[in-house]
Amino acid sequence: MPKPTPKELALANQLDALQRRYERRYEKQIYTALKKQLQPYLDAIKQAPGNINQFDLISPAPLADVLENLYVTAGVAYADAMYSAIQPPSKATKEQLRAGWRDFMRRFAVTNLTGLLLDINRTSVAIIERIVTAGLQEGLGILEIARSIEERVTKIFTDRSKLIARTEMVKATNTAAMQSASTSDFMYEKKWVPASDQRTRPDHLAMLNSDWIPFDAKFSVGGVEMDRPGDASAPASQVCNCRCKAVFRLMRDVDGLPIRKWL
Repeated sequence: MPKPTPKELALANQLDALQRRYERRYEKQIYTALKKQLQPYLDAIKQAPGNINQFDLISPAPLADVLENLYVTAGVAYADAMYSAIQPPSKATKEQLRAGWRDFMRRFAVTNLTGLLLDINRTSVAIIERIVTAGLQEGLGILEIARSIEERVTKIFTDRSKLIARTEMVKATNTAAMQSASTSDFMYEKKWVPASDQRTRPDHLAMLNSDWIPFDAKFSVGGVEMDRPGDASAPASQVCNCRCKAVFRLMRDVDGLPIRKWL
């Protein structure tokens, strides 16, 4: 099966650089939000030892705005870059397209965030519960436990913010790319382009030699049917920390002309 052409790899590299730039930006914001979600609990236990089990004070609310902004801002930028590389629009058309992509990504955020925020919050609570339990077993006082939490979550939240930023960026950018292609008057086909290094999952690395497939078809990735990299319907084992991307090209007729959807 054919490997990506130099032109296809150049587009993938351009999109990868864009994705990494936004990933670094939001990694910092996610780290700050993770610390903020913990602060009401820390304040409460410092004020009264009886609040030590009030884990419900740990709320996902600080993350909601950050992740919604990630989806919309990075998603629209990625859709714009993808569309412009394949089918450059006029300035007026581009503004109209961007408005549609923004609305779509806001709706995507509403759909995706509810379950995601609960999952992130459950993990945060479990981390703090483990630190509290260990502190109590060691006979630490409440203020000592609070200090232990503050010290230990610095490293933990640094790693988590990287994981969350990368995973959600891949979801956002590939979802936006699919939407940008779907808004075209022309027919597209798509290809899965993996990150080609030793950190890439074998299932994903195997996609390097995969064929182009119709836009509405599913990729078969390690036996899992996926619409795109970061597909939220796929198991976490195929999504978390993924750095792959979908790229697109116009379908052409026997004369080499782009095929319109209504033909």
